[in-house]
Amino acid sequence: MRGSKVGVMVLVALTGLALQCFGQTQNVSETGSQLMPVHYTTNPYKTETRSSSVWTKADGTTVTIERNSLFAIDSQGRTLQGGCIDGKLDPSCSLYEYTAGDPVAGTQTVWRPSTLQAKVFVNPSSIPGRKSCWKVSPEEEKVPKGDIPVPLKELKCPPAEESEGICWRGRAVKKTDNDTPVPESSYKDCQGAFQRTIFDEKKILQEKSEDLGTEEIEGFNAHGCQITTKYAEGILIREQWFTKFGPNFSLPGIVLREESQFTDSRSGTIVQSEALTALDTNEPDLKIFQPSKDYKIKTVEMHEVPCDELKQPAQ
Repeated sequence: MRGSKVGVMVLVALTGLALQCFGQTQNVSETGSQLMPVHYTTNPYKTETRSSSVWTKADGTTVTIERNSLFAIDSQGRTLQGGCIDGKLDPSCSLYEYTAGDPVAGTQTVWRPSTLQAKVFVNPSSIPGRKSCWKVSPEEEKVPKGDIPVPLKELKCPPAEESEGICWRGRAVKKTDNDTPVPESSYKDCQGAFQRTIFDEKKILQEKSEDLGTEEIEGFNAHGCQITTKYAEGILIREQWFTKFGPNFSLPGIVLREESQFTDSRSGTIVQSEALTALDTNEPDLKIFQPSKDYKIKTVEMHEVPCDELKQPAQ
């Protein structure tokens, strides 16, 4: 019984991780309150991804899940992420969700096509000369079952002089010359792009990393790497191919292909693969970063509170 539970947890977690994170990576150092100027110019692109997960149980039966997801970013840092969030071991997706972040307007918008419901979360304006702290109202924190939850219940803002007026959980990127050559992806870059797993890192029994060299994928020179990790629960083998994208890219690069295999004698074997089905490096249409007019939209704003009321008071 425990073996089945482990398998379910791993399959759901790995599938969710792929849909939420595949195609993008953000390995940047965190500084201070993590709130820094966000009005930057970056290389735009849009990716569409196909994910496949096959769980072969110890008794020989299989569960197969296939999912589609997308990610887009425009030249002003707006982002769009779409994927299935139902968390079920079901071939069909019962709940697809889009999330758009707009550092220019200072908003985060979430919408679900199945219900035509959308929420716009308005980030507060930073205050000149001092830090400030913000929270959503207790009423907004209590979300009815099936409703869209608030993505951020509280926020710490630096002075307006440090955040260009909008309190945003982003990071600035130093703009470089457009003629600057894109650096080649390295083994170190590939290793750094691996996402965290659901397993406790303290319970790692053995881990080995391997350099897979370079390969051309979708016209990009990608560098591959593999990590084999032995846990008490089983063995996890992960492989991915990473490429640099551009000198003004806010996210250092993208994962073009990824595969993983988890093996446990009690729960069986889970094989997962993700690959890009489309890559467009043109400027995305602004319309994709917001729901259509037929959605019922609710706006949620924060109110300022004393910083000692936050779970993590401002420094």
